[in-house]
Amino acid sequence: MAKHQGKKSRDKHSASGGPGYKSIVELFTPVLAEWRRERPPRMVRELTFRSVVEYFICHHPGDAAIQSGALLRMPHPRGHNLFQVFLGPENELLLDSVGHPYGRQFIAMRLDPELSSRLQDTDLIIFR
Repeated sequence: MAKHQGKKSRDKHSASGGPGYKSIVELFTPVLAEWRRERPPRMVRELTFRSVVEYFICHHPGDAAIQSGALLRMPHPRGHNLFQVFLGPENELLLDSVGHPYGRQFIAMRLDPELSSRLQDTDLIIFR
C-alpha cells in the first residue's frame, strides 16, 4: 500500500458550501490542475449519484488515513469536469506515493437528476 501524503486544511468548517468551503476548494485546485495535466480525464456521457457512491465503496485504496470522500465540480465546455477524491480526517486531500490524489477524474457531459440536484447550489460534496 502506498504511503499517503497530504496538504492539510486548517479550516475545520463544513465543506458543503458553508464556512470553509472556499478554502478547501482553493487548497484542492492547484493539486487537481496538475493531476489533470499529467493524466487527462476520460469522457463519460452521464455521471450518476449511485456510481459516485459505488466508487467510494468499491475503489477505496485501503489507506487507513482516509476518513471521507469528495466530489468537486469545475466548469468545462463539454459539461462538467469532476474530481472524485479521498480525504483525511481534516478534509485534507490525500495523495499516493507518486503524489497523485487517490481517486479519479473525468468530464461528464451530463449528471443524473439526483446528482444534479445535490450539486445545484455547490460545486463540492463531502461524503462521510
